[in-house]
Amino acid sequence: MAEPPDILVADDEPHIVALLAELLTDVGYRVRTASNGRAALTAVQKQMPALILLDNMMPVHSGLEVVRILRAQGYHQLPITMMSAVRLAEPLNRTGATDFLAKPFVFVDVLACIEHYTGVGSLDGSVPDNVSRARTVGH
Repeated sequence: MAEPPDILVADDEPHIVALLAELLTDVGYRVRTASNGRAALTAVQKQMPALILLDNMMPVHSGLEVVRILRAQGYHQLPITMMSAVRLAEPLNRTGATDFLAKPFVFVDVLACIEHYTGVGSLDGSVPDNVSRARTVGH
């Protein structure tokens, strides 16, 4: 069996990071976390993830700054899904991000995004009983 995709969750709100990490781990993904933009950049340089779930409004470097730095460093194929409660002022294609999730979002949207960009769903295609696909994240 192939290794599950490595997902990097970068958000400065600890409850969002903890919830996403728990839910994604429960469905079979490997999850690493970062609490600010600099930590997200460091995590990518240590080991490239299959996808980044990246909050826009973070300390040290904003999500948009992280995207621009990564793209400038040559990480053009890395899927980056921006998460924010505030709509981005510039069109998504100009931010360099691959996709956008507006907070709050439901967990099924996160799963669909990961599967779309990595080609891999949960390990057996199902979600454990203790994980609600309709769970709202980002309040």
